[in-house]
Amino acid sequence: MDCAATLDRAHGLVVADSALRAGADPAVIDEMLAAAAGDRGVRRAREVLAFADARSESPGESLLRWHVRAAGLPAPDLQVAVPTRLGWRWVDLGWREERVALEFDGRLKYGGSAQESSAAVDQEKRRQDALEDAGWIVVRFTWADLRHPEEVGPRVGRALRSAHSRRR
Repeated sequence: MDCAATLDRAHGLVVADSALRAGADPAVIDEMLAAAAGDRGVRRAREVLAFADARSESPGESLLRWHVRAAGLPAPDLQVAVPTRLGWRWVDLGWREERVALEFDGRLKYGGSAQESSAAVDQEKRRQDALEDAGWIVVRFTWADLRHPEEVGPRVGRALRSAHSRRR
């Protein structure tokens, strides 16, 4: 709760998502917020915690989700299951009806030896091809992208508009 009250909202969400994922009890957090009513930052903490979600699997996903919200775009769902020719695949964030997926690519996915990194890139390409073959628009983000949050909204907005025009 303290982090959600004192950090900027985006980074407060990273901590709140992580706490929920680790098993923090939302009812206990609500009790703590009620007991702290009127204290500095409680309103911010309530806003952040209302948006927090245990399904966020990484700090990058949390930040990406916050930047989408800050841009005034509709909230995406998390860990969206998509049927593809390779079987079910999950995307980090997405809008099912529009078939738009947001993927956050952290460094861990491609770490290891050159051979392991190459295999990971190949596997990720096959996965993205399968998602696109299933009619999904996939927009990828990295840490470098998240350092420019003002660019997240326009990129996601273009994908959503493209999806809407494609459905007509």
